[in-house]
Amino acid sequence: WNQTHARLHPEKTSPDELIKKTVELSTVSRNLAPGADIYGPMFFGWTDAYHWGLSAIQFTKLNKAILNRNDAWFVDYYLDTLRKVEEETGIRPIDAVAFHWYPESYGPLTKKRIVDLDNESSDAELISSDMIEARLQAPRALWDSKYTYLGNNGGTSYVCTQGGQAIISKIKNSINNYYPGTKIAFTEFEYDAEDHWSGGLCLVDVLGVFAREDVYLACKWDTFKKYSIAAYNLYLNYDGNGSQYGKTSVYAMQSDTVSLSSFASIDENKNLHIVVVNKTHLEQNTTFNIENGLYSDGVVYGFGQTSSNISQLGTIDNIENSSFSYTVPAYSAIHIILNVIPQTE
Repeated sequence: WNQTHARLHPEKTSPDELIKKTVELSTVSRNLAPGADIYGPMFFGWTDAYHWGLSAIQFTKLNKAILNRNDAWFVDYYLDTLRKVEEETGIRPIDAVAFHWYPESYGPLTKKRIVDLDNESSDAELISSDMIEARLQAPRALWDSKYTYLGNNGGTSYVCTQGGQAIISKIKNSINNYYPGTKIAFTEFEYDAEDHWSGGLCLVDVLGVFAREDVYLACKWDTFKKYSIAAYNLYLNYDGNGSQYGKTSVYAMQSDTVSLSSFASIDENKNLHIVVVNKTHLEQNTTFNIENGLYSDGVVYGFGQTSSNISQLGTIDNIENSSFSYTVPAYSAIHIILNVIPQTE
């Protein structure tokens, strides 16, 4: 990156240089470590992935020459070019297309970014009410095409106006169209305020989205703090004994995506795991309807605004006709584990 390594590379890396060095380095890597995964190019946010820093005229010429279309983003060009390299050489240059993702969402009152990369926000501003609300909704930018968010001028973010909504879906479409079989990686991501409950709840949401959307690798930036630890442990060690969220994702969706986020999986014992994030200041009386499975009872773990400690919050003993109700506490993240009823052949 020329802005961080100006003495080594004062100019922006050109598309030709990017492809050339990607191919050269990946060829060496395949020879030295055939089983290693190769990630590239580490797009640093939306602007990099959108037009690679090229002017509108430059980018239009590039896409017209390579893809014969005017509405592409740089990811299309990158994947299409590397696919052609594999067709010519028989060597796949990358296994996963990789992004750095720091949300561009801003609080409407503070007009500060929810991720304080440049130390421009005070600790109080990072957890002000408008920043909390913006942070809790920010994971929707990964998957929800109807979600728009604010930029630093109080209007709709340039990411949304340039077509960056539902970014994972956009990446998947590019992979399917230009380089099938390529995986998705977020080699850096951060939503900040991880010593505050809003950061913990947001991170539970983000990790659930990554799992559901089949993200191959995701690396959280910065050190772990008490609420980020809680977020990971809600999936990986919810009872303190190493018990984990299931490895097989199953469909889960709620009628109100603003107030709640939900994710589900099946573990090796066929028990059903449901993770729910309540993004509101009110408890949510929630009905859960289950298809394709019979369950006897369950247990609920979680954390929230009062503590980062994960504790057992209750049990589920009211399952009738594959449906049950549970009140999700205000500003909380819960993990429900339902015990399967063994079925005879």
